[in-house]
Amino acid sequence: MTVTTASIAVPNPVFPGRWVGGASLVLGPLLLLTGVLLRLRFDFFFPAQLSAYGHHPGLMTASYSFVSAGWVLLWPGVVLLAAKIGERFRELALWGGALTVLGLFARAFHAGVDHLAFQLVAVQGGGIGDANGERDLRRVPHLQHTQLSHHGRLAPAGHRRLPLPSARTAACGGPGFGIGDAAGGC
Repeated sequence: MTVTTASIAVPNPVFPGRWVGGASLVLGPLLLLTGVLLRLRFDFFFPAQLSAYGHHPGLMTASYSFVSAGWVLLWPGVVLLAAKIGERFRELALWGGALTVLGLFARAFHAGVDHLAFQLVAVQGGGIGDANGERDLRRVPHLQHTQLSHHGRLAPAGHRRLPLPSARTAACGGPGFGIGDAAGGC
C-alpha cells in the first residue's frame, strides 16, 4: 500500500505564461531605452520638451511612442515576477505586483497628457521655451506671475532666487556642504 500526500507546491503561473512574461521583460526595457535615447539631446524639463516637439515633431512623437509602448509592454513581465515571488511571499507579491502594475498604467495615462501637450503646441504654434530650454513662463497664462526657483520648482514672483554653488565648491565640499574647510577651497 502506497501513501500519497497532497502536493503543496504552487504550479507554474498560467497567466501570462513564461514566454509572454519573458518577452515582456526583454522588450519593454529596450523600448524604454530607445525612447529615452531619441530625446536625450534635449533637456528633460517640460518647456524644452515642448520646444523640441515644435522643432522636431516626428522625432519627439517617435520617442514618446517608444516610451509609452515600453511602459504598457512591461505589465505581463511584472505579473509573471509577482507570481514567482508569490510562491514564497504571497502578500509581498500581491502588493508589490498590484502597485507596480498600477504605476505602469499611471505612466500610460501621463503619456496621454504629454500627447495632449504636444497637440497644443501643434495648434498654438511653438513651445513655451526656446531650443536651449530657456524657461519663458510668461507665455503660459496661468503661470504669468510665477518664476522658477533654483530647485526647478515654481515659486511666487517675489521669491528671491539663491545662487547655486559652483561645481568646484560642491566637489570640494565647500561652505554649505558641511565637509569643507572654512575657506571652501580644496
